[in-house]
Amino acid sequence: MLYKSSDSDQMVLCIDEASDAFAKESPDMPFYDGDKPSEFSQKALDFCFSYYQQHQGTLAFVKALKEQGLLTARQTNVTLPNGNKVNLGGFLGIDEAKYADLPEKIFLEWRKNGWTMLIDAVILSTINWKYLAQMTVTEKQG
Repeated sequence: MLYKSSDSDQMVLCIDEASDAFAKESPDMPFYDGDKPSEFSQKALDFCFSYYQQHQGTLAFVKALKEQGLLTARQTNVTLPNGNKVNLGGFLGIDEAKYADLPEKIFLEWRKNGWTMLIDAVILSTINWKYLAQMTVTEKQG
């Protein structure tokens, strides 16, 4: 994992030396090649940095959703093929009316960031939950 202290912009790759998956003396995967990271270490660094960047993007996206009041508590009811009803709740969804009323400037900024595509995917996904739940139960019964 990457660690970034609050008093520095430098990021450090951290490893758990106590882990059974960690081999201190592995000739197949050395950490260094001379004074530079080995190919293995560089790939680990690249992966962790990419993950960190995606995480930062997610935080910015969620912050923007909250600032515009688009997140709202949701629940849905699913009627199973056997007639039983299941209540799905405790999650946040997109308030479609507020999303439709976003100021144009914000909407265009979000579209540029790729966020409108994510919001549309969440809305479509939520609509299909009932069908997914019904398909799952039908498959288990068959």
